Amino acid sequence: MGITKAYILEVALSMLEDRRNPSRQQMKRAASRTVWKLVHNDGVVIEEMLEALDVDFSYEEPLESKIDKLLWQVFAEIVVRIDKEKARW
Repeated sequence: MGITKAYILEVALSMLEDRRNPSRQQMKRAASRTVWKLVHNDGVVIEEMLEALDVDFSYEEPLESKIDKLLWQVFAEIVVRIDKEKARW
């Protein structure tokens, strides 16, 4: 079994310094740290993460484009989760 959306989001949320009220910049930084950790420390392939997050991409597109899509999707997942958590508080 490969990486899951839930695991990527769990790692991303653990990277937040202030989970109750993170700034946009903190959420961007968490997305970046998440991708870095999963690729460099855990050996996860970029395409596996894109597939887990259900991002539309082509295997032929440049790596830079895939990384950009991945960073934005992880950021978006963080924003959605934080908004849901704030609504419950």
